[in-house]
Amino acid sequence: MQLDARDEQATVGLLAQHRCDVLMNATDPRYVMPLFRAALQAGTHYLDTAMSLSYPHPGEPYRQTGVKLGDEQFAMAADWERSGKLAPVGMGVEPGLSDVFARYAADELFREIAELGVRDGANLEVAGYDFAPRPNPGPPSPPLRRADTTWLPRSCRKNDMIAATMQ
Repeated sequence: MQLDARDEQATVGLLAQHRCDVLMNATDPRYVMPLFRAALQAGTHYLDTAMSLSYPHPGEPYRQTGVKLGDEQFAMAADWERSGKLAPVGMGVEPGLSDVFARYAADELFREIAELGVRDGANLEVAGYDFAPRPNPGPPSPPLRRADTTWLPRSCRKNDMIAATMQ
């Protein structure tokens, strides 16, 4: 199956055809808005790891705020509320979605987890391709190392998430 993530109507059709409950968007942030709108139109829940993109102010980019990260999605909050569907946005991958997966694993898959580590993929580049999945599409971040996080689920409340630390 192949889908152009920019094609909202094709996405709506696919969600309906397969009777999907949720659209989990882990694509490049350029595709957030078409997929976000398609999920709403299809009546499915939605979750993404990014947010709608930011844009500089067209006339005075160094003096005035333009469109901020997530503004386009937050502008549709009332539509999502009326739909009765959930749309948590900007969950991130780590920390964020990795926390959700870890909580699920602790609650549903394992009796005990001694340690859980999350590693960042850094700024991956693939020669010959304009896009390679990577957490930071901008210039390299200052050197940070995410410390391993030890998590003992027996000592955590049900709603606790993993606390990642930076060193």
